[in-house]
Amino acid sequence: MSNLLPIYNKTAFNPRMDSLADFFAPPSVNNESSKSIGDYWANMQLHKSPSVTIASPPKPMPEKPIEEQLFDSRAGAKILIAQVAMHLDQAVRDKIFRQLDALLDIGEWDTKDKLLDHASYATFLRLILYQRPSRLPGLGLSYGGNVISAWTNNENRLTIECLPRDEIRWVLSHTINGERETAAGRTPLYRLPEVLVPYNAQQWFVNGHNLSTT
Repeated sequence: MSNLLPIYNKTAFNPRMDSLADFFAPPSVNNESSKSIGDYWANMQLHKSPSVTIASPPKPMPEKPIEEQLFDSRAGAKILIAQVAMHLDQAVRDKIFRQLDALLDIGEWDTKDKLLDHASYATFLRLILYQRPSRLPGLGLSYGGNVISAWTNNENRLTIECLPRDEIRWVLSHTINGERETAAGRTPLYRLPEVLVPYNAQQWFVNGHNLSTT
């Protein structure tokens, strides 16, 4: 699946010894106690408990087939939508469901892609609730599994990466007085309207009651 935007650790132990055998050997003592230490060491070697075993590590759980992973990802996202459904018009809910199904379609899925981050999707839903656009964006996923939403108006384009915990990363290109201007930043979701004031945000978000994806 194509992404809309290629979003953007010892203390060295160096014992002075000739071999590892020196490290595991009993300490050398140049007095009468050396014999008793040696006897102790030999006794320890002879009386190891045969009942002591090392448990094998648990076998890792087999990874689910990609079809099941995508199904679980869609289900988790749709649960999030259901939690805010009362705040969305039916037409908007239907459009978001269709976009989600297309986003996680097995027929279009690249196994190298990372699955949808549900914390990112929660931010996307709050973006829709907060901004109340009458034109829904096109959707994609970043390499990290974050939702990418994009609006276009002729050659003017606004792209928003939804990060967890209501953070967004945005990039836009806009023509002002015949001059092409680009801008980018990272901001809390609630500040987006203020950030976009110089760029006439209405051009992307408002289009009567037209809910077509652009």
